[in-house]
Amino acid sequence: MTEDEKGRRFQEAVAKLDPEQQEHFKTVVLAMLDCYTDEKVHGMLLIRSEDAGMTSIYAINSNDMDAAQILLAAQSHVDSVVMADAPPREMFN
Repeated sequence: MTEDEKGRRFQEAVAKLDPEQQEHFKTVVLAMLDCYTDEKVHGMLLIRSEDAGMTSIYAINSNDMDAAQILLAAQSHVDSVVMADAPPREMFN
């Protein structure tokens, strides 16, 4: 894909987003840009394709240790969100 084709695809995709999606997209892109412009900001972008049955991982200003710390923090966050509404352990017995 040429640079012109990428630019055209990007513009067409953004134009299809509703205003709320566009605001969220701006927030995500700005956070990613911080990874490129600030040596102390590290990121990872995970994209799962149900059709392809695979997950792509993009490291942004991250080495292996940064990536491990990011994934551990993400797992901890997801666990706490999922467990927040879980019934007490006694209900499983």
